[in-house]
Amino acid sequence: MFYTDKTQGVDRFRVEQNLPENLVEDARMSSELNSELTPIHLDLKSELESTDLSTVASIQVRRLVWEIAPSSTESSLDQKEDGLADNFNFLESMKLYIAAEVNGERKEVFLAGVNDFNLRFGGNRKQLTMKQNGMDIKEFVEAPGGFHILAHIHGTPPPDRVIFTGKVTYRITTDGS
Repeated sequence: MFYTDKTQGVDRFRVEQNLPENLVEDARMSSELNSELTPIHLDLKSELESTDLSTVASIQVRRLVWEIAPSSTESSLDQKEDGLADNFNFLESMKLYIAAEVNGERKEVFLAGVNDFNLRFGGNRKQLTMKQNGMDIKEFVEAPGGFHILAHIHGTPPPDRVIFTGKVTYRITTDGS
């Protein structure tokens, strides 16, 4: 999805990408949840094929939305499926990092984070929105191997597996040439 705004010779547009499903194991594995989810590999270059990257001034992650996936309650995927609607109550914190190989070196930078989900968002939340601070990620997007979003989560394991997915919204600014 694209949204375009042209002001004083500067083009701004937004691109949305779907995030793949992530799985959080249930309490059978451990009594404490402190792990890194599977890295989410993203390729924004293909979304920007019609834009000359040399004219791109900045790329920002504007918003990440996480939501419980419909597959999260499928008993064929989860032997402990309890029939109750899954939610994010198991989370106490989530920290997101962006990582890529930049100029031959691995670079990893804090992107966003939220603590105390239950206090901040209330119970039974099926969707979480994380707004970003406007950091320019252009060097990560231009990395030859693309970039990854790494999610570190902490909390209490849910009673059954929870599967969630999401969307990321980028704002791309060009110099208008």
